[in-house]
Amino acid sequence: MSTTESIITLVYALIGISGALSIVVFVWGFTIYISRLGTERRIEGIRIMEWGVGLAITSIALIGVLRLLE
Repeated sequence: MSTTESIITLVYALIGISGALSIVVFVWGFTIYISRLGTERRIEGIRIMEWGVGLAITSIALIGVLRLLE
């Protein structure tokens, strides 16, 4: 295995971890949002869900960039 292939494999692994983390962050924010549904503090859950969606979009964009480079 060449150095380039090793780096690409490592980056794909990091993207996978980032994708899994985005799901966890989104579910965590959704749980906070549902638990605080009748209060003013539910906005905190929305902000956490936004971070989860941002991580997912970043992971998808990085996969696209890597596919273009291969």
